[in-house]
Amino acid sequence: MPARAWVLSLALLGCPGSTLPMGSWAIQGHGIQGGLLGDGDTMTVSLQGSAWTTGPDGAKGSWVREDDGSTWLYFPVSVAAGQAEAAMQLDLDAGTARLPLGFREGEHVYALTLTPGTPPTLASLPALAPLQQAWQGEGFTLRDGTGALAGSLFMLPGNQARVQLVTVAALTDGIVPAVRKAEGPDLLLAFPVAPQFADELGLIRLNLPTMKAVMPVDHQPHPSDLWLDATAGAPSEQALETRSQQVRAEALQAERVLLTRLAQELSGAALAHRAERGRCPTLEELQPDWKILLGDYRLRVDETPSDCLVHLEPHQVQHTRRIAMTASAQGLIEVEVLGAD
Repeated sequence: MPARAWVLSLALLGCPGSTLPMGSWAIQGHGIQGGLLGDGDTMTVSLQGSAWTTGPDGAKGSWVREDDGSTWLYFPVSVAAGQAEAAMQLDLDAGTARLPLGFREGEHVYALTLTPGTPPTLASLPALAPLQQAWQGEGFTLRDGTGALAGSLFMLPGNQARVQLVTVAALTDGIVPAVRKAEGPDLLLAFPVAPQFADELGLIRLNLPTMKAVMPVDHQPHPSDLWLDATAGAPSEQALETRSQQVRAEALQAERVLLTRLAQELSGAALAHRAERGRCPTLEELQPDWKILLGDYRLRVDETPSDCLVHLEPHQVQHTRRIAMTASAQGLIEVEVLGAD
């Protein structure tokens, strides 16, 4: 199920018989800070993270006690895209709060500490104004976990956007159009990208409260997901072109290393088959064990008087799929870069 964050319920219209707590609490954890102030009739939330805020004066929250006994506080916040609604699960007796800010289950969920006492006074959030300007057309820079440039992102009117990716894992043909739609606190962007294997589109899931983007490999969080940070201001065309050349070279080297290992292992398996049966294996005899590893590479086994030569090449020449290679169990025989610039 998607996280509760930013999902409004009819329960917010009123909760008969419920009594709001009285007192004040400071809240902190994971770079999030602020507090709660309850007078029995209203609950004021003053809270902010790296890219979202209730504002220094706070916001009125709606208190809802669910059938399972959990207590949720809903309150408005400001993000780069405008206004949204957040939800926080509270346990005042335990002095804890749970703040889910993502859509995918278990993603962007923050455990916070509540301490009785006067909440800190929040200043305005300096990062918010540049993010809002970037949303209005100035654009965003995408960077990977090492801080390396990974692309750019521009929001357009309606449900449109423009994206450029320059990463080893995925590369666009310059800046390309994207279709966007909201999914809870996330914004989904779909766009053409390489590599692709069945005419599928690339996907970025941009979390608005954190301005962290992910290229997911599954519907649920996965260790292979590619994470990026979106910051205000677009990179220059020259910076993107320079980085594009770098990632093309890095991707080519990574492909060369992977194919070298696979080709030599396949050649060794083919030679062992020949020693046992007196001939090199057919594709049907080899491929079942290697199909997953080979992915969209074509495999050919050529028999010589003394060896079994393995030839690999991609079905479609594209980013991360540009090398054709021939190898024996003793080593590489030929390497060709296809579709070279």
